[in-house]
Amino acid sequence: MKGDANAVEYVLECVEVMVHEPTAHFTVVCVRLHAHNDYVVKLGSDYIAVEHEGEDTPPNAPIVSAYKIVSEKEVRKQRPK
Repeated sequence: MKGDANAVEYVLECVEVMVHEPTAHFTVVCVRLHAHNDYVVKLGSDYIAVEHEGEDTPPNAPIVSAYKIVSEKEVRKQRPK
């Protein structure tokens, strides 16, 4: 049996924010993503936010930023027989 699988490729942008006063620390961080991996995400009209199920976040943890969608492209891949 032969069929097609659909996927979407995204070009994403995220800006980390580091504050230098009173001591250097991140206030906004970007999740480290790797190409060709699957992630559980929340998809908005112009952003993708990676879900963090079950993680305990300390009260002073930096905000995890969503990624801005710069471009997206539907990809059709043919499945092997």
